Amino acid sequence: MQPQVTSLTDAEVADDIAHVASQLGQKALSRSEYLQHGKFSGYHIYDGGRTWASLCRLAGITPKTKDPV
Repeated sequence: MQPQVTSLTDAEVADDIAHVASQLGQKALSRSEYLQHGKFSGYHIYDGGRTWASLCRLAGITPKTKDPV
């Protein structure tokens, strides 16, 4: 018998995005910032056709689309 893999819900990922933004004291968050501090991977962010922008909206966070160089 193989273990079942449970897919994360959008709300679970969005909750962690909001948590990371709060910990960093930001109202906008980039994917790279999230991947450095969050508990989910890029795979989880895009699993099932999710987008960074839609997850950020759900979390009440503004997505950063371009980081300053």
